[in-house]
Amino acid sequence: MDIRARREEIANVLTHGVGLVASRDLETVLDKLVTVNGDSLLDALGETGFTDVTVMDVRWGDDLSAPLYSCHFDQVADLLGFVRYPCPE
Repeated sequence: MDIRARREEIANVLTHGVGLVASRDLETVLDKLVTVNGDSLLDALGETGFTDVTVMDVRWGDDLSAPLYSCHFDQVADLLGFVRYPCPE
């Protein structure tokens, strides 16, 4: 990836922010995203195994690609830095 494309990718993340997709929205999003090679994201995710953090470039339709990080559910809280089920002190 050249430096201009990388800058555009970073600017896109800074403009739109990051997100977590889960639960009821997951199926809708997975149906719309494809890899940069045009492969189904669902198929690509099925090959990862979710044992480690995985990154792949995806896009929505003809939009620019953006990195998608996937991980096992148990890793989310540590990776994003929050307590899953906080208890009041």
